[in-house]
Amino acid sequence: MTEGKLRELCRALNIQITHKNHKGWLVGPCPYAPFLHEFGTDRNPSFNIHVNHEGYSGFKCWTCKQSGNLSKLINKLGDLREENYTKMAVGALMDETPESFEDFDAKDSYMEEVKEITALEATIYLRMYPLATEAPEAVAYLRGRGITRAAAETMDLRYDPDERRVIAPVYDWEGKLYGFNGRTVLEGRDYPSEKYPKVKDYNGLPKNDLLMGEHLAQEDRPTVVVEGLFALLHIIGLGVREYANPVATMGSHLSESQRDRLIDHDATVFMLYDWDVAGRAGLWGEEKEDGTCVGGGALDILKPHLPVYRCLYPEDVEDPDDLDAESLRAMVVGDQNEMG
Repeated sequence: MTEGKLRELCRALNIQITHKNHKGWLVGPCPYAPFLHEFGTDRNPSFNIHVNHEGYSGFKCWTCKQSGNLSKLINKLGDLREENYTKMAVGALMDETPESFEDFDAKDSYMEEVKEITALEATIYLRMYPLATEAPEAVAYLRGRGITRAAAETMDLRYDPDERRVIAPVYDWEGKLYGFNGRTVLEGRDYPSEKYPKVKDYNGLPKNDLLMGEHLAQEDRPTVVVEGLFALLHIIGLGVREYANPVATMGSHLSESQRDRLIDHDATVFMLYDWDVAGRAGLWGEEKEDGTCVGGGALDILKPHLPVYRCLYPEDVEDPDDLDAESLRAMVVGDQNEMG
């Protein structure tokens, strides 16, 4: 469907379009948000409609994961709103060309490619959320986690007041924004439900393809790899950037895409995963019943390409959050490590 007809359809459905992204998709708040999103909002526009002048168009929401052709969009929205949109769905179908083109659902994988956010989109998204260092609830939470103000500012942490999350922008080496990784500030009895995850990715963040913090890297320094946002914030607060480039894999698994990014950076790598079951599996692969590992972990996939070391924790320490500045430095520029 052409862009003009899509915009007419969106107006008829009361779907707001905020902008058109660099791939030519129409972007706006998800119309399903009041029914399917946590807290019923979509402050970070995650709804995309594919403009296709020669065939079937379609949609996808990166938050609620709804996707498909325009008929599905219209009929499901009608069901949720308790409205009869059958005539509108038929009209949309007639405005397309089903005789010559595959149904959009059959080509939905096209939407799964890594999405870079344009400079204009980045400006829009970053303005949606206040700095975490200026939001009292976020400041209290970060202070309780032992995160310094300087570390929060280095990572440009933001705060989502609707979902009460501290969120971190995730960029590539060139400083291009791809999305946000968020962590709820709610704990214990205040934690809403299992439907409200502790960790949430925004804007369809392709986190398996990126390394959080990679945009801060400086030349001629080794790389320290941790698992998640708060480990990254903690070691930044300990001064690691004085002698190394810290990054996080946003999970206890180093993907092939992340490996390739480290190879491109061409620096010695120090693996500082948590010393727990998941962290050890991330280093060596899953553990078998006899105590050996299946292999294929981060150390194995990096060894053929780069010098890689495993950081050795001090006694009774199993997590980067519990390290002090002296111990961390010894792991990277001292002898508290071993060749991978």
